[in-house]
Amino acid sequence: MPGKCMFNPLWVVKEEYADWLRSTENKNKAKCIWCAKEIDISNMGEAALKTHMKGVKHASFKKGKITVAANVADFFKKSTVSPSSPKSANQNSIIDPAAARQDVLDAEILWCLKLVKSHFSYNSCNNVGKLFSKMFHDSIIARQFSLSERKAAYICHFGIAPYFQNQVYEDLKQLSHFTVLFDETLNKTNQQKQLDLHIRYWSKDNRVTTRYLTSIFMGHATASNILDAFKIALAKLDLKKLVQISMDGPSVNWCFYEHFQEDLKKEHDIKCINIGSCGIHILNNAFQKGASSTEWDISSVLVALYHLFKDSPARSEDFQECSKSEKMPLKFANHRWLENAPVSLRAVEIWEDIETYVKLIRNGKLPKVTCKSYKVVEEATKGKLIKIKLLFFACVSEVIKSFLEKYQSDEPLVPFFAPDIHRLAI
Repeated sequence: MPGKCMFNPLWVVKEEYADWLRSTENKNKAKCIWCAKEIDISNMGEAALKTHMKGVKHASFKKGKITVAANVADFFKKSTVSPSSPKSANQNSIIDPAAARQDVLDAEILWCLKLVKSHFSYNSCNNVGKLFSKMFHDSIIARQFSLSERKAAYICHFGIAPYFQNQVYEDLKQLSHFTVLFDETLNKTNQQKQLDLHIRYWSKDNRVTTRYLTSIFMGHATASNILDAFKIALAKLDLKKLVQISMDGPSVNWCFYEHFQEDLKKEHDIKCINIGSCGIHILNNAFQKGASSTEWDISSVLVALYHLFKDSPARSEDFQECSKSEKMPLKFANHRWLENAPVSLRAVEIWEDIETYVKLIRNGKLPKVTCKSYKVVEEATKGKLIKIKLLFFACVSEVIKSFLEKYQSDEPLVPFFAPDIHRLAI
């Protein structure tokens, strides 16, 4: 009995499938993002995809996508965008309907660009046409402006995004070398791992340029999964020009890197330059490890200090009444320890007020507090060296933070990294 057909990751690289085909958790199915439909490929395999492409709904999506892409391309080809001069209702002039419609489409594209740049939601487009017609009542463009949530998403997804992505690919074709940067994280909206890829290169205007390339969504993120996603994302690029890959340093990334290097050697007889993983991540983790090894438990004190008053108006009011200032504790960043110097300094600044607050509670002059955060803070007030420990934490954090701020940059600083970190260490 023949086995069932399974999804082939290389299908999404093919030009006829790339825009609409995606994988699913079920390996015997594929997903069309245009039609929002899962396709059973278990019996027919790739033939099922070709059959789906002939469907009326899919064909209409394809036709609309081509039209939108062409309109967006025409918009950007114009050297200047000159909106039609406003026509008042009593003007006796003949207006070309096609030209007027093109002006309206240009206005809608401009608004979509504003939407993306300002991080507006697609929902913000609903009824915006009515608003514009009220604001600019003598404008023909404003009266015909019609942009719903779905239409804005359509223009952005099938028009603007592909245009800019194609521009990046065209620029990359002219390059002699480039590097790739990637990172994966959980996308809380669709509950999938999101692999983001950026390209960094030396541009024509003689500066280092970093451009977003694409994102790949995955369920599992093993080394083989990352390798497949990586190859799909870079399918249109000449990998012979790839110089180096930038990434952080978990074991799964290094496993992926070894497999990718082997494939590069087999297919192109080259290897990427290995300069290690992200030094900034390593330094931040080293600081966190060093702070934890002191057993001072500074992080617990700072976290408890913040949460003692968070979402508690009563405790906040009691503290303010016995405090010499109106300052409150700052939030501790668990994932970026080197950004906690201001948090530690604020704790030192208000520590006398914290001791007064705890003393008043002990003496029964303020309501009793039984939460875990209070117990941690109360225990910390018994230590005579707590302020010195907080200051030392802040001092070391500030020294290292200045180093990180220098290297969190698009400038070509790798040649200076080794001597700078050596000076920092000694």
